[in-house]
Amino acid sequence: MNTTQVQAALLHYSTIASSTEDQLSRCWQETTEEDFREMLEVLFPERVEWPAFLVGEALTHGEQGAIHEAYTKIKGKFYMRPAYRAYFNADKYEQQIKTQFEL
Repeated sequence: MNTTQVQAALLHYSTIASSTEDQLSRCWQETTEEDFREMLEVLFPERVEWPAFLVGEALTHGEQGAIHEAYTKIKGKFYMRPAYRAYFNADKYEQQIKTQFEL
């Protein structure tokens, strides 16, 4: 990784760390089943409310605590976003995704 890539990565994590849960709740991205399964199996999940889970290691920490990658599955599609551990809620995640993707 060169200096430019390192600076971009640091800016990315800094942006996540300075975000509120409300801001992060609108950042869902579609992902693959392969990524979903890999993240589920790479480390023991921090939290699970199937089919939603938080990856076992935090990405960073913000003013509201630890921020993990959240993954879930809805209607055969897979989604992920950064999420505060303190606000983990599978039902809310489903509502956020349905709203963001107009499902």
